[in-house]
Amino acid sequence: SIKGDVIPKVKTLIDSFPVKNGNIMMAANGFYLRNITNNEIKKDSLLLYNPSNKPLSLSFKDLPSFISCYAKPTTLGPKQRGKIYIAYNAPLKNEYGVVIDTILLVTNDTINPEKKISVNATINDDFSKLTPEQRKNAASIAFTSEILDYGTVKQGKTVKQTFEFTNKGKDTLHIRKAMPYREDCKVYLEGKSSLASGENGKITIEFNTAGQKGLQKRTILLSVNDPKKPFIILIIKGVIE
Repeated sequence: SIKGDVIPKVKTLIDSFPVKNGNIMMAANGFYLRNITNNEIKKDSLLLYNPSNKPLSLSFKDLPSFISCYAKPTTLGPKQRGKIYIAYNAPLKNEYGVVIDTILLVTNDTINPEKKISVNATINDDFSKLTPEQRKNAASIAFTSEILDYGTVKQGKTVKQTFEFTNKGKDTLHIRKAMPYREDCKVYLEGKSSLASGENGKITIEFNTAGQKGLQKRTILLSVNDPKKPFIILIIKGVIE
């Protein structure tokens, strides 16, 4: 065995602000709002730094109706830190699952004055007010398998895999959203999006393997009204020759 004292690393500017967008350094390339409920207004902030010798003005334009944000300070002085504050109104967004939007930061920067900042959110039903009896009777999704292996296929072939599931709960199961993570895939919900107790369903993914090689995985991001598993990642994997 060995023992000793570990001295924390002193953070550099690049450690604290790894993303550079023109003459502005940022703590991240966007906002990542995890586990928002569909009736919630989620607030967050993003740290900024001006490494230049000139002040930078900060404002926003063309904001979506469900996003409000502001910068503090509105003018970021040389070598000064600041923040962007955001409020994300999930009821106004009125969508489920993984959603990605963009806000436009307007500056007087000589490099890329209008800066796109991504806003990523995962929106699920609010189960916090369910009674023990309601949770007991709630919808419950069960898959035959959440990982499917398509084996080895030739490059350029379209792979098609189908996930089968059953509503094991007593209440109606609602498939809120099913989407592919990558643009080279398409996802289809076969049959109804609302299933009564005991009913079966299928979700199919098509993966275009053009330009791919070696071990490849693709995923479906699924949102449902199951309080135990409201967000599910389904995976297909295989080898492209």
